[in-house]
Amino acid sequence: MLASLLPLDADAATRFVESFPAGVARDEALRRFAQLLAARDPVRAERWASSFSDEAERASALGNVCSQIALTDAGEGVRKFERHQLGETSGVLLENLVQQWAGQDYAAAAAWTLARPAGQQREQMCGRLAIVLAATEPENAARLVLEEIPAGMIQTEAVMSVLYQWGSRDREGASAWVALFPSGSLKERAENELLQLARQR
Repeated sequence: MLASLLPLDADAATRFVESFPAGVARDEALRRFAQLLAARDPVRAERWASSFSDEAERASALGNVCSQIALTDAGEGVRKFERHQLGETSGVLLENLVQQWAGQDYAAAAAWTLARPAGQQREQMCGRLAIVLAATEPENAARLVLEEIPAGMIQTEAVMSVLYQWGSRDREGASAWVALFPSGSLKERAENELLQLARQR
């Protein structure tokens, strides 16, 4: 119904979706309307989403607007996300947007991410960059996760993501990389991952 009403009367569609009482149905209606409006008129969608007095609804609506915009321009989606300071409530969404951006324009996404302040969010975003980069340049993805992500759980998971993609296509190259790891739990886990990939062939 929203998809049919919006092109005919955007104001009526807005009133209709905002009339839903609090609950699951309202949450779903707001999510769908944010996507539809952002696809049709991103400026109006951003203005509408920003108007909510309820902070949770505002953040959710803006997040959905950013996600819709990111389908065609993830860099713009990230910039709007940052403009509205959604990072504290939607960190995973930002990571998803950065991964989309890297798929559309890796150089721009990497430059933006690497300029972020050090911390867990930057590390998670570097891991998302590595996932994208590993599809075409696994050696550079490997360098990224070792140089830009400190040792720890986030680095380990990023290493495994790169290793899976690399080892699936070039087991010798991936094995040579793992051979350079210092002895320890990361090397053991990486070697086990390579064994699992070998068994799948």
